[in-house]
Amino acid sequence: MSSEEKGKVFQWSLMGEEDIKKLLKNYDEKLNHRLGTALSRVGLYIKREAQLRVPVDTGALKNSARTKVTRRKNLKSEVNISFNTNYAVHVHENIRQAWKGRPRRGINKAQKRRRGTYWDNGGPKYLERAYRENIAEIKRILREAME
Repeated sequence: MSSEEKGKVFQWSLMGEEDIKKLLKNYDEKLNHRLGTALSRVGLYIKREAQLRVPVDTGALKNSARTKVTRRKNLKSEVNISFNTNYAVHVHENIRQAWKGRPRRGINKAQKRRRGTYWDNGGPKYLERAYRENIAEIKRILREAME
């Protein structure tokens, strides 16, 4: 085989630049889709864990939890978890828990006397703790979704 023939064999076995770009684009799209799915699962998991830790009086704060996945190219997608009431930040940052353990006062929306005590089923930093206390599970969800 002459050197010219060897060069042709080698040249034919290589993929063209456009083929490589197309293959990488398809791979990137699949990876971005998987990342979006993984972030959605993680967001829903953290939201549920935070809802279990949020203090409940009327249930408005607990029910205001939302997740939103923003899908972007180049693996820059993100997930936002939020509680959407006027007082969500105040409750989240209320380290003192001034009335903790005191019986609830007043009448609820159903015109019944409130039961239980303040902060009996939740605490401050409910969203932050939901993340920090479940890092191993979050990594497992991410790993599972990306495989």
